[in-house]
Amino acid sequence: MKVLFISHPAKHRQTPDFPPIGIAYLGAVALKQGHEVCLIDGGLAGIKDISQRVRGFAPDFIGVTCWTINRETVWNLCAILREIVPDSFLAVGGPHASLYPEHIFAKTHASAVVIGEGEEILAELLDAIQNGKDLAMIRGIALRSKNGTVGRTAPRSQIVQLDSIPFPYYEGFQDFSFKSYDGLAGLPRPTAAVITSRGCVFDCSYCGSVNFWGKQWRHRSAENVLDELEHLVKNMGARSIYIFDDNFL
Repeated sequence: MKVLFISHPAKHRQTPDFPPIGIAYLGAVALKQGHEVCLIDGGLAGIKDISQRVRGFAPDFIGVTCWTINRETVWNLCAILREIVPDSFLAVGGPHASLYPEHIFAKTHASAVVIGEGEEILAELLDAIQNGKDLAMIRGIALRSKNGTVGRTAPRSQIVQLDSIPFPYYEGFQDFSFKSYDGLAGLPRPTAAVITSRGCVFDCSYCGSVNFWGKQWRHRSAENVLDELEHLVKNMGARSIYIFDDNFL
């Protein structure tokens, strides 16, 4: 299948600090399954460019990341996507979608909402779509029934073996280069972002991390992290690394 992921959609082109590592991970999972993958950084592209690239790629599956801060733009983007590729399977994920899946269905014509970290869910979802399996058997998603009600499937456990997740597929972005991003002030450019662990043992009232990543702290092996760092420096030209972990220490 042709699989497309869009993150951080914005009305106009911008220069983000870092590429959206979340959909780069998802793209790697889809690529490993043998699908043709296209990734779009919505902040770097803008809505007009996103629309043109969707038309050209004609995806069978579209995944859109929704944060609370950009939810209105996501609603507009989903409406555009439905006009351009009405038969594509549209899944929405990310922090806002995970916390408020009913809100996603109220504002968009999404086919499904992915709740929480999406790598394992995506693998099962793509397999189910391609082979006509029952989506209700997939843990960790929300679906809209024929009568319009929204129901959640059984909850899914967090991914424990993070080394099982392939490295982010940055090559899925068109003409990708870390030089297209601002990075972090004070660090040598280009700067690459790395996630070495997930989850946080705290549950601060002002932070939604636990709701998405869980309260159990999970980490990659040192060897796995070092392999990615070597790849980023030697093959992708990174001169500095920024750790994205919620609870690195």
